[in-house]
Amino acid sequence: FLAAYDVVIPSAPVFLSRTDNVECGRGIYVSGTTAYLLADKKLTVTQLVGNALSDQGTLILNQAATTFEISGTMAYILAGKSHILLVDLSDPANPTLSSTITG
Repeated sequence: FLAAYDVVIPSAPVFLSRTDNVECGRGIYVSGTTAYLLADKKLTVTQLVGNALSDQGTLILNQAATTFEISGTMAYILAGKSHILLVDLSDPANPTLSSTITG
C-alpha cells in the first residue's frame, strides 16, 4: 500500500490518504505530489489530488526491473541483465516506453 501524510508540522504528521492498488517492491520515487512506484514488471504513477491518492497511469514492462531513477519527465529503469528502459513520463496517465538501451 501507499499512504500520504501532510508533514508541514513534522512533529505532528496528518494522515491524508491510502491506496492499496500499488506495488513498489523495486522502489519508489516521490517528486512533489507525484509518486512513481516500480514493481518487478510494472511502473505505476500515483498523484495526490486534493487529499486523495489517485492512480494516474501504469506501464507494463517486458523485462524484470531492478532499480530506477527519474530525471525531469524521463524514467531510466535498469532491467534484465544489461538493459536500460527509457520511459517518457510527460503524460502521467500514459507512461510510454521511448527506447531500450542494451549494453
